Amino acid sequence: MRPLPRLPSRTAACRIEALSVLPVFFDLKGRRAVLIGGSVAASWKAELLAAAGAHVDIYAERPGGEMLNLAPNGGLAGSVRLIPMRWSADAFSGAALIVADAATKAEALEISSAAASAGIPLNVIDQPDFCGFQFGAIVNRSPLVIGISTSGSVPVLAQEIRSRIESILPPNLARWVRIAGRLRRVVSQRIATACERRRFWESFVARAMSSKSHGGAWMTVITAPTPEDLTLREIRALQVADVIHVGDCCPAGILDFARREARRINLAGCELNSQSAGNVVIIRG
Repeated sequence: MRPLPRLPSRTAACRIEALSVLPVFFDLKGRRAVLIGGSVAASWKAELLAAAGAHVDIYAERPGGEMLNLAPNGGLAGSVRLIPMRWSADAFSGAALIVADAATKAEALEISSAAASAGIPLNVIDQPDFCGFQFGAIVNRSPLVIGISTSGSVPVLAQEIRSRIESILPPNLARWVRIAGRLRRVVSQRIATACERRRFWESFVARAMSSKSHGGAWMTVITAPTPEDLTLREIRALQVADVIHVGDCCPAGILDFARREARRINLAGCELNSQSAGNVVIIRG
């Protein structure tokens, strides 16, 4: 069989211009990360890695106050462990990535050589010549995460762009992204065609981008006899409700669609007020 002809490089150039770096998003949940150093900058990176779900082993002979304060408290989603000793190449075994705050160029080179031998991505703080990957500015609306990079040229510009993006995004956008994740299967099951599903998601996104944290409160009454009878509109209402009034005959399973933070009130003997703060759902059953 004759090999396929090689396409000219300009074909790829028509699809995308050259990238100085490849923007990727690294899943660290439950994985081990190694951090070297006990400085303020190192403590911030440790907190960032733990917030992404990593189990962070910190090698620091002389950890600073922020690092000492961080270690006992653990991370937001992962964990941190302070090991008060100098790093060694053996410490890199099983790590998904390494971050180091090297005191000197010589130490950065030593860490870089050991990381390369182990085949593990490395970032040396403020020393881009030794970095296999970089941390950009982050807009955190997790599970929506936006990364911004200037390839290390103008970090202040990345921070300014982040501030501008923050200013235009709805403050409760994270909630809408979580709702979308829960709705995806339901939408696929209940909306038959790709065209109709696209229209649904376009409408969903339009509402999400125009939403506000306060004001414009609404009230929804649900009378579905079973969870299977809920409409998509009712499911969305349950997912974003601030207050849920529950009747004595509330069908089992309907509250599974409600967000955990919503305040739940027994409907019996309760006076309803359409002007109540926040979004309200009433389940009569």
